[in-house]
Amino acid sequence: MHFNKTELRASLRRWLVPRRIFDALLLLLAAWALGVALGVIRTGGHLERGLEVPPLIVRSVPEGAPVALQGFLGKPVVLTFFSTSCPACRRELPDLDELAQELSGRVVFLVVSQDPPEALVEYWRAEGLTLPVAFDEGGTHSFFQVTRIPYNVILDSAGRVYEDFLGPVRSSDIPF
Repeated sequence: MHFNKTELRASLRRWLVPRRIFDALLLLLAAWALGVALGVIRTGGHLERGLEVPPLIVRSVPEGAPVALQGFLGKPVVLTFFSTSCPACRRELPDLDELAQELSGRVVFLVVSQDPPEALVEYWRAEGLTLPVAFDEGGTHSFFQVTRIPYNVILDSAGRVYEDFLGPVRSSDIPF
């Protein structure tokens, strides 16, 4: 079989153009995935807006005292699910700590983790964080279906889900 130059070029273009588009789409997908992993890009959550939160209990760190989420009724609550082994979580905390100080008295912030309480105390001291942190034995993570972190849930003052998402919290996320 013999191709002339014109036919060969046309054949190559038909193959190369779709290949370049595929490569560009693959590159965009990889950039998006990296952005999500680094906490630069946020993805929407999976909880239904208005979902009423049942009585859930976590343990304050370092005291170990029970903390009932229903005890915060009357104020909006930002729950941040976190782990000391999560780089994106660690990057988010200083900004979250600053935001919590800025909105102190108007919005309740609570970081929830399944890390051992001793590890949380050590991390909080090393980083100089003032955010309240709580240990969860699994019930809160399970109710909110936490599968990836950092995962944030914003509750309205009536204790219902207002918004949930993966990625860092910004002041513009809290309309209350």
